[in-house]
Amino acid sequence: MSTEAASVVLSRKLEDGSTDGEVLELLRLAPLRRPEVVLSMRKEWRGRRDRQKLRFWDKLEQAAFAALDRASFDDMDWAARMIFSTFGSSWRLNRLIGMKREAIGDIEESMVVYENMLEKDPNNRAALKRQVTVLRTSGKLSEATAHLCWYLKIYLSDVDAWCELADLYISAGSYPQAIYCYNEALLYEKSNWALYLRLGDIYYTLADESSMLTARHYYSKSLTLNSKHNVRAMYGLLLSSQALESGPRAQELKNKNLKNWVQEALKTVYKDKCPSKLSLLPLQ
Repeated sequence: MSTEAASVVLSRKLEDGSTDGEVLELLRLAPLRRPEVVLSMRKEWRGRRDRQKLRFWDKLEQAAFAALDRASFDDMDWAARMIFSTFGSSWRLNRLIGMKREAIGDIEESMVVYENMLEKDPNNRAALKRQVTVLRTSGKLSEATAHLCWYLKIYLSDVDAWCELADLYISAGSYPQAIYCYNEALLYEKSNWALYLRLGDIYYTLADESSMLTARHYYSKSLTLNSKHNVRAMYGLLLSSQALESGPRAQELKNKNLKNWVQEALKTVYKDKCPSKLSLLPLQ
């Protein structure tokens, strides 16, 4: 389920008076981050009626993450105490503790928590990824990059991690390495339109004719996979096509056709969504 579709379903559930449990289940499974909604349903995850069921503990962990997002540390501490009283110390609880340390700015202590987790399990996925987050937040980008490279030697198929590593390389201006990362991600998600879009952006940044051709290709592929909610790829296709007009490919029929098509597509979107800004389109 896409983020847009999940948002629509959530709105309907809230309007239709669905139970708190149904809403929490949707938020747990869908790609949505709505901590204010989770915390507004305290009765559901603070209730005592189903504490013997695993679903209750999933909701409680969900509530703890939402509390961290909203800096509601009393709720987070309550959830952590409940988890500890039933399950004792665990990597999931320690992850919450480490994330609270991050939230209050105690970066060094959070790293100690994650190091302790890794002493017990050197391949602990959660601890390794949290370390990368802490290092990046602290501005230690080279260390974060090294940690993430190590992580990907263990968890090669983690698409989100490849994208994170690509973003780190882009921050450092290392575009060839970023391209490599996105291509690795595409090995596992060949139909992910956003990956093609990001590759298009990188090649467009490189700006030479060969890179602009490649950018045009990736923007086109992204639009093939998602033409309804992909204005950024439309802009990319338009600008790359316009850039190619100033070189040897000025008379290329394919480039002209692509430019004309995407101009009309953008006009349609703007007329439907924001007609007052139609004049801002970079049309030629």
